[in-house]
Amino acid sequence: MSPYTELDVNGVLLENLSSQDRNPTTGQKKEPKSSTPEKQRYDKSKAIAQAAREYLESDDQNIPQVLQDEMIAYISHSPLFRDLLFDQPGGTLKQNEAAAIAQTLLRQPQVRRIIHRLFTERLDPKKRLEHESIVASLQRELRQLEAQVIDPQKIDIKSALIGFIPKDDVNSKEFMQLLNSLKPCTEKQAE
Repeated sequence: MSPYTELDVNGVLLENLSSQDRNPTTGQKKEPKSSTPEKQRYDKSKAIAQAAREYLESDDQNIPQVLQDEMIAYISHSPLFRDLLFDQPGGTLKQNEAAAIAQTLLRQPQVRRIIHRLFTERLDPKKRLEHESIVASLQRELRQLEAQVIDPQKIDIKSALIGFIPKDDVNSKEFMQLLNSLKPCTEKQAE
């Protein structure tokens, strides 16, 4: 069952896909101007969203043609189905086989759950944005782990180099100055 009505779907699509000003009375964005690429994207997205809503509300008993066409487009680009759907590489698409595979996939409970999740997360801004914080925290943790791994290696390399330099060598002071001058450069590169 879909938690969103047709009005909910239209409102979210307008919010996400329209660059028009808001209606002063309703506060909702206006539809994109006709015969523009923005309007074409909006119309296509609206048709797909409505088809997904109908599909979910019918408990996958009704598979709208728009949704089936999108599934056919998806599987026709998938390498898994390429041998089944095309006579030869670069050949024509076998429509009957593609439609049968699309219908079979759309009747699978796993696919239905995926469509339900995509549909609800796409329409719920809280769910849509919740994954961004997870990605940011993972990136932050990776940077910390890299710093923990790389910094000890820098220290080990520096101490190993110092160990190789004889203390009574004439050039040891110059080498130490050069080594210390390289340290800030490597830190800048790591950032």
